[in-house]
This record gives sequence, C-alpha cells and structure tokens, in this order.
Amino acid sequence: MVLWGPLGRSEGIEAVERTDVVHLRRSLIDQVIVFAGEIKPSGP
Repeated sequence: MVLWGPLGRSEGIEAVERTDVVHLRRSLIDQVIVFAGEIKPSGP
C-alpha cells in the first residue's frame, strides 16, 4: 500500500499507523482521513 498525503508519501503498514483516521470495511481500507498542521479551537 502507498499513501500520498499532505505530509508526503508513505508505504506499507507504517503508512496506516501514522494516519490519523482509517476506516475499514470487510478488513479492507475504505477511507483514510489525514489531518495536517495544527488544529485551532473553534468558537469565539
């Protein structure tokens, strides 16, 4: 598996281990959500 994201390119299971959110369906990766940079609090 190769993951291309905002932080670069990763290969193998290590790519999934460093991913912020991975959704599996029937033991296969269905979605990958990667957060890059700092997350600032919302609101006033």
